[in-house]
Amino acid sequence: MKCPKCETQNPLPEGLNKLILRCLEKDKAKRYQTADELVTDLTAVKQTLPSADRAFGAKTKIRTSREIRVKLTPRKLILPAAIIVILAIAIVLALSLFGPHPGKIDYLAVLPL
Repeated sequence: MKCPKCETQNPLPEGLNKLILRCLEKDKAKRYQTADELVTDLTAVKQTLPSADRAFGAKTKIRTSREIRVKLTPRKLILPAAIIVILAIAIVLALSLFGPHPGKIDYLAVLPL
């Protein structure tokens, strides 16, 4: 099916295209009034679509041009581990230097009993 505006091939089946356009109608009366109507039309469109087994073949296996392997060695873990340890030490030092001091009392409120 060709798109009337751009004159290119439309990959959507005609039934699905009409269903989408009906969902996008400006006039409320022309849109689907209930979800049941939409489900009925979707089911009808689904019947016309090829199943995945027929479209790609039941035994089609997706293959890559080569296998991807990742080797995780201790040598590759040294730098990230060192960065995490340094950040943890920096956070502890920052909190101890700039954080609240538990022994210091800024205000004291005395309330009558």
